[in-house]
Amino acid sequence: MVFARHCLTAIPELVADRLPQDRREHVGNHIRACPRCRRAYTVELWTRRFAREHFNGAMPPDLESRIRDAIEFEDRRTRPRGLAPGAPVRRVLTGGLAAAAAFALWWAVWTLT
Repeated sequence: MVFARHCLTAIPELVADRLPQDRREHVGNHIRACPRCRRAYTVELWTRRFAREHFNGAMPPDLESRIRDAIEFEDRRTRPRGLAPGAPVRRVLTGGLAAAAAFALWWAVWTLT
């Protein structure tokens, strides 16, 4: 079952375990059915795991939004016309994760100096 609206704004709450049970089930069902939201969920999990490992859980304020912006930009840039959002998922995740890792490394070095 595919829902008419995406659950992108609820995904961070889902990952942080702050959604009520009924909303949690709705968002979980949508993520399983929607490639775009499934990709956003994967990115959210990766971002939080990366923050825990490299920033002791407290990510710099704008890093998370920069990661999402980079992934969205890469998605728009690499999406062939006529394909649904989420079609080039592997390419988007690879490019986005590489950009995020490079930025995080730069940030870590910059904050230590």
